[in-house]
Amino acid sequence: MKRIRVLLTAAIGALALTALLGASSASASGIAFAQYPATVGGKEISTHSFILSGERIITCDFSALSAFATGPSETLQVTATPSSCSSKYESGITLKMNGCKFIYHPAPGKGSLDIGPAGCGPITLEGANCTRTFSSQIGGAASFENLAKTVRVIDEASLQYKRTKGTLAACGSETGPATFSGSWVINGLGPEGAQVKAEAIAGTGLYMTGQQSEEAAKQPKFAAEKYPVTITGFQDPAQKQALTITGNRKVECGEANSLSQASAATAQLTLNTEYVGCVLTVLLNEFTTVISTNGCSFQLNALNAGPPYKGSVDIACGEGKAIELNVYGGGAVICTYKISPQSGLTGVGLTNVGTGTEQGVAVSYNLSGIPVTRVKGTLAACGYANQTATYTGATTLHGIS
Repeated sequence: MKRIRVLLTAAIGALALTALLGASSASASGIAFAQYPATVGGKEISTHSFILSGERIITCDFSALSAFATGPSETLQVTATPSSCSSKYESGITLKMNGCKFIYHPAPGKGSLDIGPAGCGPITLEGANCTRTFSSQIGGAASFENLAKTVRVIDEASLQYKRTKGTLAACGSETGPATFSGSWVINGLGPEGAQVKAEAIAGTGLYMTGQQSEEAAKQPKFAAEKYPVTITGFQDPAQKQALTITGNRKVECGEANSLSQASAATAQLTLNTEYVGCVLTVLLNEFTTVISTNGCSFQLNALNAGPPYKGSVDIACGEGKAIELNVYGGGAVICTYKISPQSGLTGVGLTNVGTGTEQGVAVSYNLSGIPVTRVKGTLAACGYANQTATYTGATTLHGIS
């Protein structure tokens, strides 16, 4: 477990997590490497095939499978590079990923496979006379087997596709499921380039326990089935976390991924969070926004209340540090906002969800009165120098061991 602690320290320092396709397909299992950061590679051990309408089979070789991991995660998002495809039914076939990735949800034994991130691509499988497209989707079947230092991944996913070119006679049904099958071996290289152990890991139930009491030992806490536990959190796609600044300037991100650890039941979790794919919307105009946490973390506190359980949030930063939001327009930063350390932001709901190893804590945010300082930009474009913001949305915390 010493290496796990080292890995978490590195991940927290880097403030980066493996990207994923939202909480809709998250589980309480995951994948871990013996050291971090880890450069993830994969070798195809059995060629992948698409079995389409009418039992038409197209086989495709993948020349590379790559990813990067900075800590244990419930998902592994990999970039797959196809090299060639062939079929006795069609000629001139190419497979283009078009920005889509394979997003795995590993678990010892059965897991799942998604195509993502949401809205990507679509993936195109194109021949001389037929074209099929695969949009982002979740829930395909995949299984995971831990070997000596690697993880064997066996794909057997039913993926929905649409025929966008070709006839029924030549290409089969216009829509339908295709079976995507094949296998990889996934390995990892540590910071010094040496191979490190990769392992699909089981989930650990995470839950709220205790009740309002004058005795500290009986008060509400975050608890897990076993320790130490790595805790991951991903925003609910249906309730994205949003920071809304004075003037209805609303910032939402495609991903809000959090990482923490606990060695015992605790009333406070330190969430190190990375925001990916952020956009500020004001008056129907959208501006790319980069959120840099600069070493700041969110302290999620269980209050002495309930059940139902309630919480609060503190923003903790190193000396002179603050969370920074840079808003881009025309390729340049037009507004910069800072959120300094603060404590006692109330308006957090904590609810136990799921059972067994899938049990987790659903966190709802409705924070208000958050001080925000504009340090770059004009009054007309970016608002007043001193403003306030609300923070809303939801995430689910899970434990993996």
